[in-house]
Amino acid sequence: MKEIDAKIFGYKITFIDYVSFLILFFSDLYCFWYYDRMLLFLLGLLIFIIILFAADRCLHTIYTLTYKEIIIKEGWFSKKKILPLVNIKNITTRPLVFQMGHIVVLTKTDETYISFQPKNRIKFIVAMQNRMNILICNRYEK
Repeated sequence: MKEIDAKIFGYKITFIDYVSFLILFFSDLYCFWYYDRMLLFLLGLLIFIIILFAADRCLHTIYTLTYKEIIIKEGWFSKKKILPLVNIKNITTRPLVFQMGHIVVLTKTDETYISFQPKNRIKFIVAMQNRMNILICNRYEK
């Protein structure tokens, strides 16, 4: 059987992400403006670290679809997660708050859920369904 190439999907940054970054940035700016108060300065450092981790997750999240699994890498500071396609039971989409976007929700066989926010969710769903169908066909051929 011919091996399928891996498909790579990035994270879709939504309006909600931009708004949350702006709120965190201005609260950080406020904390650093009053640097003479030690508690506000420490809070500003904590918010700055949170901004760094959130920006890393938004900019460097990659979903890699291979022949038998999904490899999820959520930024430089996190470990990659591997999810076998055999464990996926259902693929659906759900709207975000105030209908400002959509997420892809995977139902696993143990009834747990994993959500994704790929840049092109339709292509992501089609590629996942194609790979899952090929796995099902291979299972029945044997």
